[in-house]
Amino acid sequence: MAKRITENIGAEYDEKVWASLKTAISTLNGKINEKQWGLAGSQEIDFFEVQVEGEKLEVEAETYMGISISGSAELIKKICSLLGR
Repeated sequence: MAKRITENIGAEYDEKVWASLKTAISTLNGKINEKQWGLAGSQEIDFFEVQVEGEKLEVEAETYMGISISGSAELIKKICSLLGR
C-alpha cells in the first residue's frame, strides 16, 4: 500500500489556489466521488473525495486551517508539481 501524506496548499479563501487545484485535477482527469459541507460554530468545512488516476484524493478546506490534499505520496507530488509548488 502506498504511503499517504497530507499537504496544505493554501488558504481556504484563496480563489487562485482553488482555481489551480481544479485545473490540476481536471488535467489528471479527476472525478468527484463525494462532496460534503459542514458548519460547526465558526468553523466551515468543505470535503471532497476525488478519483484521480485510479487513486483516492481527499481535499479538505477548513476555516483558519486552509486547503489540504491527502493521498498517495506520488499523487500529492504530482498535483503539487502542477500547482507550481
